[in-house]
Amino acid sequence: MKEFIQTLKELNFKYIPQEGCDAWSKMYKGFILFIVKAPNGKLLSSITVGKLEISLPLIQYEYWVIDFDRENSEVEAVS
Repeated sequence: MKEFIQTLKELNFKYIPQEGCDAWSKMYKGFILFIVKAPNGKLLSSITVGKLEISLPLIQYEYWVIDFDRENSEVEAVS
């Protein structure tokens, strides 16, 4: 779990202190990815687009978050 939290920090996820759990978020172009560590230790995630929230159960492994970030981060063109 410590490695997963460190990965979130390295990917510039914003820590959002919550009562009873830990949460992180990162804004991408057009949506926000939320990851929450519940009091029981399980990780939950969701994507929010406007007012629509889509739950992503059981797929928030470290490698998934790294790939997701790579595929959805804007890359600036080098001129």
